[in-house]
Amino acid sequence: GVQRQAVALRHDAPFVIRETMTARGNSSQLEIPLDRVPCEKCLEEWRDPNNRRYQYPFMSCVDCGPRYTLLARLPFDRQHTSLARFPLCEACREEYQDPSNRRFHCQTISCPTCGPQLAFAGPNGPALARRAIDAAVETLATGQIIAVKAVGGYQLVCSAGDNLALQRLRDFKQRPDKPLAVMVDGIQMAKSLAVLEPAEKEALLSSPGPIVIVKKSDSYNLATEVSGALDTVGIMLPGSPLQLALAERNVSPLVVTSANVSGGPMIIDDVEAKRKLEEVCGGILTHDCDIQHRADDSVWQFVQGRRQILRHGRGTSPFYGALPQKVGQDNPHFTRPTLACGPHSNNTLALGKGRRWLIGAHVGTLNSCEAQQSWRDALASMCLFAGFNPKLVLTDKHPEYGSTKLGAELGLPRQKIQHHQAHIMATVLEHNIRGTALGVAWDGSGLGEERVIWGGEFFRLDGTDRKLVRIGSFRPFCLLGGEQAIKEPRRSAYALLSQLAEDTPDRVSVCAMDRA
Repeated sequence: GVQRQAVALRHDAPFVIRETMTARGNSSQLEIPLDRVPCEKCLEEWRDPNNRRYQYPFMSCVDCGPRYTLLARLPFDRQHTSLARFPLCEACREEYQDPSNRRFHCQTISCPTCGPQLAFAGPNGPALARRAIDAAVETLATGQIIAVKAVGGYQLVCSAGDNLALQRLRDFKQRPDKPLAVMVDGIQMAKSLAVLEPAEKEALLSSPGPIVIVKKSDSYNLATEVSGALDTVGIMLPGSPLQLALAERNVSPLVVTSANVSGGPMIIDDVEAKRKLEEVCGGILTHDCDIQHRADDSVWQFVQGRRQILRHGRGTSPFYGALPQKVGQDNPHFTRPTLACGPHSNNTLALGKGRRWLIGAHVGTLNSCEAQQSWRDALASMCLFAGFNPKLVLTDKHPEYGSTKLGAELGLPRQKIQHHQAHIMATVLEHNIRGTALGVAWDGSGLGEERVIWGGEFFRLDGTDRKLVRIGSFRPFCLLGGEQAIKEPRRSAYALLSQLAEDTPDRVSVCAMDRA
């Protein structure tokens, strides 16, 4: 049977949480905390008029709230975040020091007394704190666009039922057709707009709070400028108490999109936001807590019940990924710190050493000086978080890609990777494909061998040495106007018809080419 014996307590030093002391070289062993949407307990406080954090737009606890977007450096301690300049009031300090409280050592703890505060600058003058929310909602009700300083950067917000406001928004962003995301106040409103599968509902309620692309329902009634004739729409729930305040106070869903020209970096600086956004906005809803890192919303979709992440962002990146055990053990990429510079469009960085790689947040398209500076900023923060600098750089073969030029300016040993091969090998590594396989890259154009543009490539993966061999491609044709043909497919159609007419003049008429 079980015997019981009393023994004297030994090593009875009390348990304490001490200030963290971590050298730069050790930070690669620390996980980067990611932003999380409000938890149920915080939402209960949000709705309780007797709670001291009632409708406070910056509430959080150990289970939710901003993390990465406020973090200047690791480890995740308050003094390393944007909240360092907000001393705790006595009530918050008691919660912070109480092991039985869910805000025990919550690094983002704050309240209306000691935390960040809202301000709204609009047509009727400035408004502060709760009045700022009132003024923002009133401005939206008049059909205007407002700018909101969200968790990961400034966003543009307007009614999802107002075609005129949405057209102004599209004109500003230079985004004539691409669908816009819609924010609803809860699952019931989401169900009135879309047919939600169980996995899609679960995703909407998950802690990253992504935009989820779902099928429109028969009762869908939003403005045509939201997503045109598509049978799908991107829906999200509020990702912060501030967004919740706006969503709950508006009868109709809201369009929420990053406040930048399409493809450019999100705005995180208050002065820049005022300079660039006053022209299009009826007001700017801001606050006095700095954003350390840009983070656009994550975008997910489900195909046959399986999740596909179309864009990593707030709540899902940056993150560490491990390569398969036996991949490229003799390759220099796995023996010294290496930077993968990413593509020109929809850029993301990766920094690794050995099998452990840090995958960065979405940067955007590197057309502008602002986007390229955002790339440099992202690299600097990744090196700080990882605890090392790269010694080898991987870039695309195309010399005019922004990422290629940025990688070259580092002045480090560099290896050029063919665009389509990179797509295939990324898929091979992501799914740990072994053995011989066929890889098809339906991606757009990329620079191939002998400075020839490739597009629509077929590769054979050798299962022994994991090398790719190009075995097929589309027949080459002229790109009228170079890259402009990519943006205007009619140019490619004309070129193809012209070439076909030369080969088989009896089958293609000049009239057909003219109509192209």
